[in-house]
Amino acid sequence: MDTRKQRILIVDDHPLYLDGVNALLQEMFEEADIFQACCGNEAITIAEDKSDINWVFLDYFLPDTDGLALLQKIHNQLQSASIVVVSGCEKLALISEAFSLGAKGFIAKSGVHSEYLRCIEKIRSGTTYLAPDLELRLQHYRKTVEAEQTRVKSQISKRQTEVLLLISAGYNNTEIAKSLGISRHTVKDHVSSIMQILNADNRVHCIAEARQLGLIH
Repeated sequence: MDTRKQRILIVDDHPLYLDGVNALLQEMFEEADIFQACCGNEAITIAEDKSDINWVFLDYFLPDTDGLALLQKIHNQLQSASIVVVSGCEKLALISEAFSLGAKGFIAKSGVHSEYLRCIEKIRSGTTYLAPDLELRLQHYRKTVEAEQTRVKSQISKRQTEVLLLISAGYNNTEIAKSLGISRHTVKDHVSSIMQILNADNRVHCIAEARQLGLIH
């Protein structure tokens, strides 16, 4: 392990986790200054003040901000830092987005000492880190779900997306027409097109497919 002094930022809203990872990293790095943040605003303040931070261990879910938005901000501020997402959530869409926004690694919160060590070594060797089973799942996800997302987003119009959002909110065709200021006939055409694009049989199926693809939440 590199013995040069490292500057590390840990971002998580659970004090026990912060203390545990702090102790773990102090053991791994013989020389380290470790800073802790329990929310996004505190993390940004530290990043602004400590521009020479080498490593960031970041949780997705924080009380005051979206973890992915925070990741992007920190990546923009600390472009030479290696950012590792550490989370109990292993949702592939989030992991994929984290890597696209600049993360170098992902560790599950259940990860043991050896996984942190493997992650740090892989990143230092110039590659990214993801546990082998998650890496296989992510590869499959990118070949299937992301390819389908690209197809759907290239076909669905802005107006159809607005109709889709109202369908997911429980609006019927008459209510959608009134809300968007269009005719019921036009709404019916949009709904039919949306069903075809999403390969859906009914509205419930349509909403489920749209959520799976991240078109609605």
